[in-house]
Amino acid sequence: MTSQNPACQTAAPLLRTKLYPAHAEGAPLLQRSALLERLLEAREQRLIVLSAPAGFGKSTVLSQLRSRLQGQGARVAWLSCDESDGEPARLLQYLVAAIGAVCPGFGSSATALLQGEVSWPLEAVIDAFLDDLRGLSDDLYLMLDDFHRVHHPSLGQCSRYLIERLPRQVRLVVSTRHQPRFLDEQPALGAWAFWLKAEDLRLTRAETAAYFRDIKCIVLEESELDQLYARTEGWITALHLAALALPRQHDRAAFLAGLSGAERNIADYLAEDVVASLPEALQLFLDQTSVLDEFNAELCNALTGRQDGYSKGKGGSMHMFSREKHFYGGHGIVAAQVPLGAGLAFADKYLGNDNVTFAYFGDGAANQGQVYETYNMAVLWDLPVIFVIENNQYAMGTSMKRSTRSTTLFGRGEAFGIPGEQVDGMDVLAVKAAGEKAVAHCRAGKGPYILEVMTYRYRGHSMSDPAKYRTREEVQKMRDERDAIEHVRELLLQGKHASEDDLKAIDKDIKDIVNDSAEFAKESPEPALDELWTDIYAEDLPQGSAEEHA
Repeated sequence: MTSQNPACQTAAPLLRTKLYPAHAEGAPLLQRSALLERLLEAREQRLIVLSAPAGFGKSTVLSQLRSRLQGQGARVAWLSCDESDGEPARLLQYLVAAIGAVCPGFGSSATALLQGEVSWPLEAVIDAFLDDLRGLSDDLYLMLDDFHRVHHPSLGQCSRYLIERLPRQVRLVVSTRHQPRFLDEQPALGAWAFWLKAEDLRLTRAETAAYFRDIKCIVLEESELDQLYARTEGWITALHLAALALPRQHDRAAFLAGLSGAERNIADYLAEDVVASLPEALQLFLDQTSVLDEFNAELCNALTGRQDGYSKGKGGSMHMFSREKHFYGGHGIVAAQVPLGAGLAFADKYLGNDNVTFAYFGDGAANQGQVYETYNMAVLWDLPVIFVIENNQYAMGTSMKRSTRSTTLFGRGEAFGIPGEQVDGMDVLAVKAAGEKAVAHCRAGKGPYILEVMTYRYRGHSMSDPAKYRTREEVQKMRDERDAIEHVRELLLQGKHASEDDLKAIDKDIKDIVNDSAEFAKESPEPALDELWTDIYAEDLPQGSAEEHA
């Protein structure tokens, strides 16, 4: 390691609340006795890791383990990590403070380097921290909750360096949403580590019964408990949501029957029910802040874009534009993108290139007048534009049957002389074939084409939309019989184009991309105020000039 430590010239203010577990005031917690016994048996391991997605009770288990160890006379230091701890010097400051809370006077060597006038290499500060640890006479457990929130280019390397050199009397206990990368690196740390994953953290049937009986005070029949446990597989988030929803159910059997499918489906089903029961004002607040991974006053008040996004933080998710990616955004004004898409197609025809524009809009936007003005101009000028109507059948919350007497939406193009077709949007191969046909039509100079893609939205239009305009049975039937992703999965497996392991690897790669993208967004700064005055007027023509393309 050669990275330099940007040592703090003055000690940064520390939040003392980070040095203790967060407890829900007065709220009883389910005791994970069997799981705690496994952890206590592994207490001599140098590293203990609890890794699982959100909602598996990692922090609760860690807090309970802390209490058990303290009850046995052990010293336990605690640190609740957050994004600000990505700065190495700040993280080390907090580690010193956490240990100092249970070992008074700890950390003189590391503190001297962190607060000195000289900027020391990071490994020198870690070595000083290790020297302080070696000076401890009794066993110490250092617990890092939510370690996945800590991000720094040298984190993996520094973590390995620290773990490999931990004194015998110090154990590190970590909770994280993601598998620590340094566990996969060679040489492996397996010999030193005890690792619990999602399948280990799920509640047992006995714990599920105790949760409803002792914590939620809900009496369940044995058959109901069996069904609930089988449906959720002990996933605590789903059980918690079920506990919130059950008291309002007049037909428990029907409610429990609706719990099926993957974890995300169960969560959607239960969250929909729970959110729908909240006051309208609270639903609106959740809708406005639903993009946040955590709540604080500043984030909830701001909810603005970030400087490093395509739009430099302006306009939010509905106004993402990238000229380089040939992506010209969505629009808060319903159907506004349709004439703009035709305008792009006009520019392409004017410049004489072979481009084709796809203008996407929904079944709700299909009733807007500017759509039909655009149809008229597009056909008059034979524009190479494909109008893609994503018909989810409910627009923003109204069934298509209530909003129009038209039996098809693509058929409205007949009045203008625009051909089109309806295609099964839950069949990716059918959509691909229809798209290729439409592109060939446009490139042949025959003008615009309309594709009405019949799709389905499992959830409401937004968090404030409880989707009461359709039945849960209808939604579940679509999930079970028509899910687009499951259809492709079956095609790949049945055609022997891929194995289960291949698909799992693809799924992991996708999750990694999504997680990395999310972390990039969270770590990006908010735009400067002077960014408000940019991109108002075009400095050059968006499509280039005719002279440039001559």
